[in-house]
Amino acid sequence: MHIEKQVEFQQIGRVEHLQINDCRGLAGVMDIDKAHWIATSAPVSGLRIDPVFLSLVDSDNNGRIRADEVIDAIKWLLMHLKDPKGIDEQTCTLRLDAIDTTTDEGEKILSQIQKILLYLGKADQLTITLEDIRELKTHIEKSKVSEAGIVLPDATDDPMVTQLITAVIQVTGGADHPGGSKGVGSAQLATFLSDATQYENWLSRTEQACVNLSCFGDRIAEVYELYRTMAPKFDSYFAQCLALTQDPGLASRFAIPAERVQGTDFHNLNSVRSLLRDAAIAKACPEQVYRFDQPTNTVYIKQLKRFADEILVPMQMDTDDITAKEWQLIHEAFKDYDQWVTDKPASAIVNFSLEQIHELSEDQYVDAIRQLIDTSCATAIELTEIRMVEKLSLYQGYMIQLANNFVSFPYLYDEKKRAIFEHGSLVMDGRWFNMAIQTDDRKAHIKATEQSEIFVIYVLVTGINGESDMELAFPVTSGGKGNLCIGKRGIFHNLKGEMRDAQIVHIVENPISLTEALIAPFKRIASLVSGKIEKLTQTAEKNLDKATDDAFKTVQDVGTPAAPTASTSSANPGLVSGGIFAAGSVAIAALGSAAAYISKIFIQNGAFKVLGGLLAALVAVMIPVAIIALLKLMRRDLSSMLEGAGWAINARMRLTRQQADQFTNRPLVPGVIHRWFKSPLFLGTILVVIAIWLLFHFEVFPLKPKSPKPDAINPVPIVQPVENTKDK
Repeated sequence: MHIEKQVEFQQIGRVEHLQINDCRGLAGVMDIDKAHWIATSAPVSGLRIDPVFLSLVDSDNNGRIRADEVIDAIKWLLMHLKDPKGIDEQTCTLRLDAIDTTTDEGEKILSQIQKILLYLGKADQLTITLEDIRELKTHIEKSKVSEAGIVLPDATDDPMVTQLITAVIQVTGGADHPGGSKGVGSAQLATFLSDATQYENWLSRTEQACVNLSCFGDRIAEVYELYRTMAPKFDSYFAQCLALTQDPGLASRFAIPAERVQGTDFHNLNSVRSLLRDAAIAKACPEQVYRFDQPTNTVYIKQLKRFADEILVPMQMDTDDITAKEWQLIHEAFKDYDQWVTDKPASAIVNFSLEQIHELSEDQYVDAIRQLIDTSCATAIELTEIRMVEKLSLYQGYMIQLANNFVSFPYLYDEKKRAIFEHGSLVMDGRWFNMAIQTDDRKAHIKATEQSEIFVIYVLVTGINGESDMELAFPVTSGGKGNLCIGKRGIFHNLKGEMRDAQIVHIVENPISLTEALIAPFKRIASLVSGKIEKLTQTAEKNLDKATDDAFKTVQDVGTPAAPTASTSSANPGLVSGGIFAAGSVAIAALGSAAAYISKIFIQNGAFKVLGGLLAALVAVMIPVAIIALLKLMRRDLSSMLEGAGWAINARMRLTRQQADQFTNRPLVPGVIHRWFKSPLFLGTILVVIAIWLLFHFEVFPLKPKSPKPDAINPVPIVQPVENTKDK
């Protein structure tokens, strides 16, 4: 399809966004430099759009959508449609006359659409909906014989064929059927037949393996288990004996390693037994013989007794001792049977008897399954074409939406629309928080948002009815912190209108608004002062308690009939009561002195000048705080919220005032006039204006320097007449 491309940018917020409103804008995406895309890569998880559509765009199935995959999807869509009207309308309903049949795929798509409509009894329709496509797709996927040759046990009425399919699933594990069950394909059937042949060949060697063990009768399997348990211990014992024939000094090398002994808890019975199991059955001797009456490892006494009774006696060997040669004879006797056991197939086919395998493997039953598989392969071809029709329908309906949430982000600035990475709204602390981004890795997201200058709350949304829990990040963009704290609960509204429980699990604190930033220093000062006052109060209370206790103790001592002493005889109730109030008197005197000092300052400098000085100090604090807060608020960057969630963002998405009010807002109380004149910002502005007026009105900082008095410019010295002492 030849479409006139349109490349037009519009400034939204502080970023230039490509206009993608129709197929012309969509075609223009292919001509833009990737540096002008808002995002070049994004995770599939967390995108609120049809999952099948996302899986089709994610062509390499790595869980991420890249810019090149978006371009390939746009090319494929435009190549298979000759009429772009469906793209402009963003509808998943395909018109048959809009499909471009000049390509092989286009011809197959149109042919398959006609088959689908015929199957659904809608052959006279000129359009096909996504629901029609998925109805037939679901029917085929859930059929007993499905795509890629996967056959379910109930795909046939023949009970023997059903048994064979069930047996193949038990042996091979089966193949996944689209309906969720296990089925059988060509590979599984071939594996079953191969395992059956190997198992039959293995069973045919049973007689030969038991020839040398006929003396054990029907107890061969039981005796073999005893032999297999003791063989490693006898092999080790006779190997050590052989070494001693060459050098008796090697006996010291046969001891248990020191680290193994050190790791043993000799107060624990099981730990000691474990140590002895690793030790030899007895001390080796150069004679290369084991005597049953010699000192033996106590852990193996019972097994050695069974070995003598159950193996040596039937083999007509001496039960008093075993020589190295006799042990080799025992080895030779069990050699064939040991190899036969080792060669036993590991397949689950061994759970079936040979008679069952022969019965199920008859050609007629195997051929019946193969016919079913061939039928399902034909169905698989049809299903592939049906999926191609579904792909075209989804691309036509959702491609513009994807581009507007990938190449461009206009929906993020539109109050009436939601971006595909947004998940709903949170009601908490009397406010609505309307931007929710899914966070699969909270630590990575926190690391990104700490640099964004945005106040972010992380909320755990609890799923219901089998839903999994979800963690979302909400930016707090207006108002103040309020009562937001870890553990606070609220209600999450998803975009379907459903409500879920929500709870704050983490907070990244940054300035939220200018008002909060201006008040913050004074809150800290108030907190510091209140802390100091509380500390002083606690100290005063302790001192008063101590003085009271001392006074009453003195009174008690005075009333006690005891020998008078210098201290008790001088005790006076009046003095005692005076001591109780001494601390209070000192405190009152201090307060009086402070009040007198403050009054003196007001009298000497004037009340207005003092107040003006205080207001000047207040302004001096607020101005730098306001400047720093404004700079931080202007730097708030939404791109960090997405980058923390795994997006690759090209542009800095500065938070606008409109977005701040949109993402976090406190609704007005119905029927109550909004008292804007009581807001902290309004009151603070009025306070600053009054402060500035007072400063200049009372000439704390006069606009013009005061003119000096005339006699103060060049004062003329007064010359006093000198008395003539001589005349006197």
